Amino acid sequence: MATVTPSVFKIIQNYGGLKAAYFEVSSISAGDDIDFSNHNVSGVKMCILQNSADGNAEKYTISNDKIVLDSGSSASAVKGIIYYRAY
Repeated sequence: MATVTPSVFKIIQNYGGLKAAYFEVSSISAGDDIDFSNHNVSGVKMCILQNSADGNAEKYTISNDKIVLDSGSSASAVKGIIYYRAY
């Protein structure tokens, strides 16, 4: 279990209601978590997460403003959109 940070993080909505950002992680395995603290993200409410190679949805859990990958292959790349309250 490791902590990884997004290699790409781009805010796509920053006004009114939930904020949204697109992100990419180049390598993550089951049990690893994605830490957004370098981007001052807090109040994570939802995420859309998919495998970059095949486009399949990835299962995850939100824990303390981090996204924890529940299952998946070892060392796969993922991308997604995260919805959060503040940054």
